[in-house]
Amino acid sequence: MRKDPEIQTSFLRIKQGIRRVIDLIYPRFCVFCHSKLNSNSDYNLCSQCALEINPIKAPFCLKCGAKLDQLSQIRYNGCNRCSNKKYHFDQVLSACKYKGMVKHCIHLFKYKRKRKTKNILSDILIRFLNENFCPKNIDLITAVPLHKHKLRDRGFNQSDLIADKISTALGIESSLDNLCRIKKTVSQVTLNAQQRQLNILGAFSCKNPEEFKNKRILLIDDIFTTGSTLDECARVLKQSGAKEVTCLTIAR
Repeated sequence: MRKDPEIQTSFLRIKQGIRRVIDLIYPRFCVFCHSKLNSNSDYNLCSQCALEINPIKAPFCLKCGAKLDQLSQIRYNGCNRCSNKKYHFDQVLSACKYKGMVKHCIHLFKYKRKRKTKNILSDILIRFLNENFCPKNIDLITAVPLHKHKLRDRGFNQSDLIADKISTALGIESSLDNLCRIKKTVSQVTLNAQQRQLNILGAFSCKNPEEFKNKRILLIDDIFTTGSTLDECARVLKQSGAKEVTCLTIAR
């Protein structure tokens, strides 16, 4: 059933009016430059800071999610960079380029424990997902887990927090303690693609495989680099009976 455009417009005006009243009583400020926000500001960022977000817009590679220059370059077996690679995940989607404001947000979130940036990153992902992927194609949301030692040191798993926010916003069930990291690996940052793959091999396990059986899974992580971590998680999820694994990252 199609919605009446006049009713939609009326609801939008009411929503904007309520937002303006709330902003007068409880003014919002940009989480970075602290300038006062207006009622139309997105992500709790001022318009100038929001310009530093570098969204990745379609067309994407249908396999690794890389930005393509032309729609004609889309192929189901992957772009030139990944057509000869075999992945366990079905698709990767990344919302932004790992630079500017998004890179700064991820750094503050992971290493400075600035949890207020969670809402910015989650909102970016939710909007991207709604614009580029049908949430109805997802049965369950999970996240790339941290090893218990790193989780203890950091105090939280940033991917878990974002996955939980997305789960609530989209009304899709989440599972954030079933997929677990059983192997303490060295940091992937200084490793090449082959070393990353070997380093992460056998690092994950499922406590209750039945929970993932025949499910279409959305797997959340913060950054896509070579895809080794996501692919190993997807391998374990598929072994547990997952029907499809779509990966979603904030940046690449």
